[in-house]
Amino acid sequence: MSLAWSISKVKDYEELADDEWERIVTQVICFRTMSVGMGSITEANHEAWFRRSLLVEAVFGVGAHKDGEDYAITFADVRRRIGLRTNADRMTDKAFIHHVTQWG
Repeated sequence: MSLAWSISKVKDYEELADDEWERIVTQVICFRTMSVGMGSITEANHEAWFRRSLLVEAVFGVGAHKDGEDYAITFADVRRRIGLRTNADRMTDKAFIHHVTQWG
């Protein structure tokens, strides 16, 4: 199954689409929804989404590079994308920890 995603519910989503770097960060975050096991970023889950993202980066490395340097997804990057949705499967906390420890 391919990854389907939408940013149409993100506030001022056009700005994310118009800026090359913001498009790259959005793409990394879309793919990361599969790794963190959370298919959407909401007001209610964005902090948990970011915590899982930090663990994914610690184990697997970052997914973006800017000016030749590793770029870690920031809390502001995640918060800016509240409303983003994908068809990634949801993982419980237990399943997420198992996923990270088994594949890391």
